[in-house]
Amino acid sequence: AAAHLRRAGIGEVVIANRTAANGARLATALRADGVPATSTGLDRLSDEIAKADVLFACTGSVGTVVGAELIGDREPDRPLVVCDLGLPKDVDPAAALLDGVRVVDLETLQRRLSDAPTGQGTLRAAEIVAEEVRAYLAGQRSAGVTPTVTALRKRAAEVVDAELLRLDSRLPELDGAVRDELAKTVRRVVDKLLHTPTVRVKELAAAPGGAGYAEALRELFGLDPQAPSAVSTPHSTQPKGEKR
Repeated sequence: AAAHLRRAGIGEVVIANRTAANGARLATALRADGVPATSTGLDRLSDEIAKADVLFACTGSVGTVVGAELIGDREPDRPLVVCDLGLPKDVDPAAALLDGVRVVDLETLQRRLSDAPTGQGTLRAAEIVAEEVRAYLAGQRSAGVTPTVTALRKRAAEVVDAELLRLDSRLPELDGAVRDELAKTVRRVVDKLLHTPTVRVKELAAAPGGAGYAEALRELFGLDPQAPSAVSTPHSTQPKGEKR
């Protein structure tokens, strides 16, 4: 609001803030841009409104900050434009009934923009923002399953390595070229088996409420996605009595 006032060529700005330091900081910033600005406390709000031509109200309060009595205590022939940017409203609605006072709030702006050509552009911009937010949240949810997928692939790689080691101990005379081809074949089979479920779990996790799919994957395979390097090797399926 202060930046718009500066661009509109406002003569002077007085900032009333509950926190004196915040008001002083904004006033200092405006003065640095060449706009005469001072700050004051809310206890002097009525006096400052009596001298103002334009009033901007924008606070985080849940109740009315500017009462009609504060605005009514001014010269009757001096007009005042009140811009209420608060949500909920900062200005008492009764202020709009006072002579010479024109109140513009967010509801007024919404009505005007909805009928104007620029209003359609505003709605489209809102749709784009909402779409991007949805895409961002979906990406965040999908990224949240990545540690689980990493742990699952690490578990599979450890199983393959353990079985190849077992093969070496049982068939030490196996030709190296054959051994390498077997290793490649086993790894390809494992990768193909994991490809569809890992891609699918990322897609499912991207949807609202999709965190449960990653949890199911962790439970089924006993995974710890927070420490994938500590995933233990599965218990051997070696029959009893068989030596490695």
